Amino acid sequence: MRAGKKRTTITIQSQSSDSDSFGDEIEVYEVVFKAKCDFRVISGAELLKAGLAMNEEVVTILMKYDSRLQYDHSIVHKGNIYNVGSIKPDERYMDMIVTASRQAV
Repeated sequence: MRAGKKRTTITIQSQSSDSDSFGDEIEVYEVVFKAKCDFRVISGAELLKAGLAMNEEVVTILMKYDSRLQYDHSIVHKGNIYNVGSIKPDERYMDMIVTASRQAV
């Protein structure tokens, strides 16, 4: 795929726990990296054909291959946080397709 299709910027975050000044555990999000991608939301008809639940928003992301992306990372796009479901690099490890989802409101 040509680079011109990758117009959307996403942020990859990792989540960890830390303690505040009172000793309470808090969740801390750290930016791992930012990337340009082709971000697409899968339609409801496609979800029904695949047999997936309609209470989730599923997206596919085409981006340059980056070995820093892991399954326990989160993807942030326009304030929405998605959980990584699958990471599929192409055979030359130039690009990868990431499937992610979040609970629909």
